[in-house]
Amino acid sequence: VTVESSGGSSGWFLRGEIGLPDDPNEARTVYENCLRAIADVPSRLTVGISVYGRSAAGELDPADVGAPDDTYRLKEHFS
Repeated sequence: VTVESSGGSSGWFLRGEIGLPDDPNEARTVYENCLRAIADVPSRLTVGISVYGRSAAGELDPADVGAPDDTYRLKEHFS
């Protein structure tokens, strides 16, 4: 996962892919835990999230686990 500037007015993004277990239930749990860890990082900025989970069972994105796609709302979601 890397932090990147969009180069425009929309700010910063976390981009990348997280390797997940092949079992769909375990993959979902691990992915949610990764999003929780992102939400716990102190920041004054709202950072967009383009971080996907990938396993043999498929790909997950924040919407697949009911999570928002930026750090501000992610903190609220997990609090």
